[in-house]
Amino acid sequence: MRTAVRDKIMAAIAASTGTDRHRPAPTAESFAHGPALTAMQARLVLSILIGVLAGFGFYRFVGCRSGACPIRASPVASTRYGALLGFVVLNGS
Repeated sequence: MRTAVRDKIMAAIAASTGTDRHRPAPTAESFAHGPALTAMQARLVLSILIGVLAGFGFYRFVGCRSGACPIRASPVASTRYGALLGFVVLNGS
């Protein structure tokens, strides 16, 4: 009984992942180098990274000494805001 249930579960998993006798399951060797980034993913990562650097640079060089500025007073807030702006401005086509 348990093997029948297990076989049904394994068949359902194989069907949902697309692994069958026509397409073998991925092996460890196929993931050795990891999946390559597509151009769109690389642009997304690069735009967020540029925004993060700009946001931290804004905190570092402009900043707010009194602490009254909610974005410029904290490096975390300005970095997050920069990442968001980098994403929106560079990917907003």
